Amino acid sequence: MYPAFRRYDAKNWSRWKFYPWPLICFTRSVLFGLTVLILAISIRILSIGHNFKKGPIPNGCRKSTISVMYRMASATTLFIAGMGTEVV
Repeated sequence: MYPAFRRYDAKNWSRWKFYPWPLICFTRSVLFGLTVLILAISIRILSIGHNFKKGPIPNGCRKSTISVMYRMASATTLFIAGMGTEVV
């Protein structure tokens, strides 16, 4: 019906070459979800005892630990997505 968009190379395709891609996508999705889940749980644990109605977390060990965890989680997420974190 649309000859300009017809694929003439479909006869060269093999079905088994398409199977790894869904597995890779699923693995990336699970790793991303685990990264977010671990970050959320650990920050929830670190912020026990702080009343956020009175203001943000003051500077100190707790805030610097949370900051480092955010950096590690973002670097892990970028690595899972296949991107680099180096500044050139």
